[in-house]
Amino acid sequence: MQTPAAGVGGPGPGGASILYIDYAFLTPTTQFHIETRDANAVLRDRVFYPEIPDPPHLEHYFVGNVTREVNATGVQQGDLWTLDVGGTQWCGGAMGWNALYWLHGASQFRRPTVQWRFTPSVRQSDGSRAVEVTIRNTSSSSLEGEFWLYTQGNQLLEGATLRQWRTRFQPSLQRPIRLDPRTEITIPFVIPAGTPTSRFFYGELELRQSGVDATRIYFAHQEADAPALIGYMSTAGANRPVQVQILNPNSGVGATKALQADAQGVWRVILEEGDEPLIADSEFYAPTWQVRVKPQGALSRTFTNVLLPGGDTLDPYLRMQLVLGDVNGDDCIDDADLLMVLFEFGSTEDSFADLNLDGVVDDADLLLVLFNFGAGC
Repeated sequence: MQTPAAGVGGPGPGGASILYIDYAFLTPTTQFHIETRDANAVLRDRVFYPEIPDPPHLEHYFVGNVTREVNATGVQQGDLWTLDVGGTQWCGGAMGWNALYWLHGASQFRRPTVQWRFTPSVRQSDGSRAVEVTIRNTSSSSLEGEFWLYTQGNQLLEGATLRQWRTRFQPSLQRPIRLDPRTEITIPFVIPAGTPTSRFFYGELELRQSGVDATRIYFAHQEADAPALIGYMSTAGANRPVQVQILNPNSGVGATKALQADAQGVWRVILEEGDEPLIADSEFYAPTWQVRVKPQGALSRTFTNVLLPGGDTLDPYLRMQLVLGDVNGDDCIDDADLLMVLFEFGSTEDSFADLNLDGVVDDADLLLVLFNFGAGC
């Protein structure tokens, strides 16, 4: 979840009749709102994307731009209007302005605009969690200013409380910002080991542009520490080892994870140290990923057009019914698998021939091979 707010200084002499907003939701967004209030806190405009319906709901998300022309009758130079935006996005998220200006006749009074992107947390070997925030100047002019970030929030701050966060907390990070037009800067930071998950990050940008009043942007962003993928292997998958291969066929970027399902047959991919190339891929947030799921003793299944950064609640939820009998793991249930079961028949040692994971290679495992004989070949 991201909740930014911006203070927009009024235009130059002569007033303005329209405030033009072009706001971008750059990653899958399941709901959002944009509210514009004038200097007297009167609501001038509101747009809302509906809440997600009951599952399955993956087809219900928004990516793109929202443009609004807000009636700004009565605005005066030096007035401070506010834009409040709330959005729920996949595992991390990116949003911000493409354009923001006052319009009076044919004259434009432009304000600085930026977009920002938070990566999901990547768990490190020492227990800490690495995150990156990228800030991009979408203006046609250079921007400079100051950036503050606090990484230890334990609640969501909104509205006036969000705009006052620096009176309550000391920043974890403070640095000057200078960006040429259409350029960006990436700032890494670390959540210390032992810090509870689902932190909120509070940020503030004060942006200055030659001849323009300062624009202030505040945001609260919830840490994305949910699984990148979650899948289900039916009841036969309970406590079963599984190999999950993730690949972007367009770029060749990928990773392979050796996992074990839980007692419900659910497996989860957690982003760990070494998975940074996945996040850096330009299509990380696009439904282009290919996921091959290979449970121990079962045929594999490959899923295509997967949204990789899924999370526990907004997730592709890769479901498969297991076809058991592939003892040697070659995705073909044949004589070789039958011979392996017969050769280890009666064994109580840990064995790939124990297809139903009951601790012994016996008739039940033999019947699984015979019942599914020829599958996958």
